[in-house]
Amino acid sequence: MTTIGFGGETTVAVNPTNPSNIIVTGTGVFDGDHYGFVHVSLDGGLTWRLGNASVSYIGSVIHDGWAFYDPVGTFDSNGDAYIGTLQTGATEYSLVNYLFKSTDGGSSFLLTSPFLKMNESLVFYNNNRMVHPCVPNRGAFRDFPAVIADSHPMSPYRDNVYVLVRIPAQVDPVTCAWGVAFERSTDGGESWGSGTWFAETQISFLSGDRGMAVAPDGSVLLAGIGGSCLFLINCLSRSCLTTENNVGIVLESIDGGASFSQPVCAVDDPRIDLNSVEVAATSANTFYIVYLGDNETLAPNILHLYSEVSHDGGHTWSPIARVDDVTSPDYQRVVSAGGPSMWDFSLSQQTGRLDLAWLDDRNNGGDATLSDIYYSYSYDAMSWAANIRATPDGPYYMCTQSINFCVNNGNDFMWIANSFTPGSDKAYIVASLGRADCGPLCSALLTRFVTVTFPSPSIGTSMFFADPSLSPLSLDDNGDPMVSVSLSRGVVVSTSPRLVLAWVNATNTGSVPLESLMLNETLPVDWTTSPRMPARAAVHIYYGGNTSQSTKLEITRPSTVTGSTGDPETVTLTISNLTASRVGHPLMPGQSILVSVTLSYGLMGTSQTLLSYPRNYTDVATTIGWTQPYYTGTLAPTSRSSFFTAQARVLGDPATPGNAVVSGVQRYTAA
Repeated sequence: MTTIGFGGETTVAVNPTNPSNIIVTGTGVFDGDHYGFVHVSLDGGLTWRLGNASVSYIGSVIHDGWAFYDPVGTFDSNGDAYIGTLQTGATEYSLVNYLFKSTDGGSSFLLTSPFLKMNESLVFYNNNRMVHPCVPNRGAFRDFPAVIADSHPMSPYRDNVYVLVRIPAQVDPVTCAWGVAFERSTDGGESWGSGTWFAETQISFLSGDRGMAVAPDGSVLLAGIGGSCLFLINCLSRSCLTTENNVGIVLESIDGGASFSQPVCAVDDPRIDLNSVEVAATSANTFYIVYLGDNETLAPNILHLYSEVSHDGGHTWSPIARVDDVTSPDYQRVVSAGGPSMWDFSLSQQTGRLDLAWLDDRNNGGDATLSDIYYSYSYDAMSWAANIRATPDGPYYMCTQSINFCVNNGNDFMWIANSFTPGSDKAYIVASLGRADCGPLCSALLTRFVTVTFPSPSIGTSMFFADPSLSPLSLDDNGDPMVSVSLSRGVVVSTSPRLVLAWVNATNTGSVPLESLMLNETLPVDWTTSPRMPARAAVHIYYGGNTSQSTKLEITRPSTVTGSTGDPETVTLTISNLTASRVGHPLMPGQSILVSVTLSYGLMGTSQTLLSYPRNYTDVATTIGWTQPYYTGTLAPTSRSSFFTAQARVLGDPATPGNAVVSGVQRYTAA
């Protein structure tokens, strides 16, 4: 962990075009004409400097005062950085919101066009009419902004910028109702349009930027808490239960944010009461949600972090998995720093890893002003690593109130992001922790930056040979596996064993799961797959770690196996998504995929000389594993070869038991 500087509500983002370029948002610092409101690193977080906007420039654009609220940072696929939100307006009736934009990695910033004005026309979600922002009795303060750019290079909506901000709208002549406005720009912030407004009674976004996510295919996901169906005239989704508790909802846009689907009920259980929900996705079909909630079955009246995953667009969901450790007594550890409970999660599109961090009070000795950062990770949202204390020198102050009480001077959110470069897979966590003696013009907390580093994936390959009963081949005088070839009158008439099983064992020898796998095996010359046509009928694939067929799960699918004729023959296995196979999950560390190829001797019935034996027959296998489905993410390659010998005997050789007739004689002359 390193200390960046004076802190506040802080976020972290990594430049996809340069993973060493990281920005961390937080409390601004004025220095003459410079307004330093973001810290920038160009060396992966080792050193930091301030990124700046010119105060005189801001004043030339905005003439009636401005303030910077809840800064959230993001990068698009070009490496342009966006940070929001700046709010301006002489009165609450003339409020306007802007983003800052940088085209130099965060060193300098200019303003985009305003993304939200008081006269904005917004489509009332699920209502088919237009509404406009308004000023309710409790003020027009626009809090909890979310800012995210589509940074995926293959997305059809690449570089779109999306914003969520809390804002009330005039839903009828007498009602100014609270809700959330969604805005999008398709031209880098030059213009904004197609805004959508969601009523707070429809769905409440309480999770900052992680209430919004963008998948690599351009799908935009929104997640939040829907009002109970019991208290709504029309239930948001017919699949929702009628409960007294709130419902976790996911909305999806497949047209770049122009419109959103009917809600999907992701958490719809009468035993669960939700505090906040966040979402991530790898496609329009695979959604991950993490939520802080009270599970009356697993942990009554106590908030804990839970996760679920859907692989069919939200129609069905996995069982609930808990993230924070279970202890006795089992009490709530995710704590507040003066606002909502502090936690965040992100999904690495390169490795498929879910990273989750939160402020935790298990080491504070009863002082509610102190906390640590804790961290866990998962590759499937169904099982999580043991919790890791990311601040071993803590706990640190998370607010500046008196002992045992935190309110109004902490933060609304913390953040986690991830980055990948070959050989350097990292997660980055930022939070404001620790008192800072900085006077009245800055935050009284410090921004802490934590780096979590993962090793590269690896895969190991071993090979062995057996007979059809799975007994290892006999060994020759050199200790090598052996097949006996019988000759009669110079013609090959049989082998012992009649068939040989060539086994390849591909094992995940690293510490990260593998989601897809490809194995190419070049079989020994003179040996053919049996049955030969189609060659894949001779191939069987198993999930397990031993050679006992009674304990292995066969996962053979003909569509995953291809073979080539010729001499030597080749066999190729491709598994594009292990989770979608009969395995049902990634290949975890220590787990194996075994490939068995049945071989018969291709020289049967041919003339061969005794002097041409013994022969070595070599089998070669190349295996590549990937951390993501469809052969993406980090790859781990390996190659291995093994051989067996063929020892010839002549039928009728009196030295061989059971041979009564000499059918072939060779004369040797010693000089």
